[in-house]
Amino acid sequence: MRWHKQKQDQTAAYWRNRELELDKQKLSILNRIYGNSEVQKELIDVLQIPHYKLKNEVVETSRVAEFERYLTSLLSTLDNDLTEEHTFQSPQQTQMTVSNSDNIATICAMCRGRCCKKGGDYHAFIQHSTFVRVLENCDISKDEIVSIYLSYVPESATIGSCIYHGSFGCALPEHLRANVCSEFFCRSLSDHLNKYAYQKPINATLVFAVDECDIYEAALVSNDGSKESIS
Repeated sequence: MRWHKQKQDQTAAYWRNRELELDKQKLSILNRIYGNSEVQKELIDVLQIPHYKLKNEVVETSRVAEFERYLTSLLSTLDNDLTEEHTFQSPQQTQMTVSNSDNIATICAMCRGRCCKKGGDYHAFIQHSTFVRVLENCDISKDEIVSIYLSYVPESATIGSCIYHGSFGCALPEHLRANVCSEFFCRSLSDHLNKYAYQKPINATLVFAVDECDIYEAALVSNDGSKESIS
């Protein structure tokens, strides 16, 4: 028991030290930016988002076959009444306005797809409701919908993540994705957007993409979506 407690204390101390080092790195970058006479401190917000370290592997034919079986099974349910289907939804309620919408894609891209990870467990979050929406709004028939989804599976995808999660983002066109893929915001980004939804917009956001107390990217993201990386 004593050894176990010591191990816990050592682990906790290790992560406290890592967090302190992270704070020092962030403070150093902040001081450099605020030292620029052209920067108005009150017009910059600071945001820390998660970062996903991408490691790719070839998508095995067995995984594609399993995904095809799932899509085919899903297709067979389209004529059923599935009004009680549990749909994937973002747990955060996020206020979207014109003033905070342009830079979201840039900020999300810095994460590299941490939120896509669960898509590996849930077949890219594609559900009955996804197929219904696509068939109603796109020039796609029932006979071809499964083959169309399979055609976008990349040769290699991120290990342990969604089958469409490639090195350069999602390989699936936006109009074919599950609703949650467009609606989801991580808590830190959701809080950031809600904070400024009804306030005077800031000029830029200093974004830190962090994984396990390591900064993988720091950048000043303007409201128009342009990004200035900071080393």
